[in-house]
Amino acid sequence: MADPTWKNYYEKTGYEPNTLVKRALARIPRKTRTNALDLGCGNGRDSLYLKSEGFELVVAVDSSPDAPAFLGEGILRRAQTIEEAVLGKEGPYFDGYFDLAIALNSLFFLPKEAVEQVIPQMYRALSPGGYMAFNVLGPDDEWVMSGDKRVSWFYEHDIARFEDDYHSVYSSKVSEAGQTADGEPKFWQTYSLICKKV
Repeated sequence: MADPTWKNYYEKTGYEPNTLVKRALARIPRKTRTNALDLGCGNGRDSLYLKSEGFELVVAVDSSPDAPAFLGEGILRRAQTIEEAVLGKEGPYFDGYFDLAIALNSLFFLPKEAVEQVIPQMYRALSPGGYMAFNVLGPDDEWVMSGDKRVSWFYEHDIARFEDDYHSVYSSKVSEAGQTADGEPKFWQTYSLICKKV
């Protein structure tokens, strides 16, 4: 049975791409846009945007049964968890393959130990000069403060380590009241990074 939470998410978010995707894409010349990886693609909004912006192939990974099975020519939909996609047996397929790898609003829901493994594998998946963009929750996020065991979070010193280890070219911290995709009020604290493979 389809998960109604995902259905609500798709209806609320629509198909406007994440602003971090736009920021990362601005750094990549159109002539070098060959392959992109979208980890936790959800309704496919970022995958569709990347394809429309000149990538020849977009690999869209999401384990949710509500995630679209077919996103159009040039978008390869993989019905896998993020861990299966980048840490499983097929991991070597990704090495040095992508000009851009993104994981937006999806790493929140992995165990912290898994996130610590996924991020270096995302970096490893990049071709030289490629970029990755991802975001994680901070300790003052409402879900974290409530003790929600389904989410992971990171301290500022963790983010500083990511910035150094993966050659960050953009980093931001947002702490603000907002709402979830289903319209519920929520206090968000997120760290967002764009890193370049050197």
